[in-house]
Amino acid sequence: MKLLLTLLLVSASLHAETIWVTKYALTRGVQKFDNAQMIANGAVVGDTYFRKGEYYLSEQDAKERAETLRKARTAALLRELERLQAIK
Repeated sequence: MKLLLTLLLVSASLHAETIWVTKYALTRGVQKFDNAQMIANGAVVGDTYFRKGEYYLSEQDAKERAETLRKARTAALLRELERLQAIK
C-alpha cells in the first residue's frame, strides 16, 4: 500500500491543501489536516488516503456532512430501539 501511495505521489501533480476529514466524524469528530497532498481522485495525509466524500476543502461543508451523518445514525439507533422494545 505504501508503495502504491508513493507511486501515486510521484506520478501525479501534487499540491498541498488544508482538508477537513469526516470519515470518522461520529467517533473522532471532524479532523483538520494541513498540507494534505491532493491527487487526481483523493487526498493523501502521510500514509493515509481519503477518498472524495470522506474529506472536504471547506470547514463548513465538513460540518454539514458530519451533521448529516449524526442525524442518520441517530435515526438508525431509534429504529433499533423501537425494534428491541417490540420484542416480547
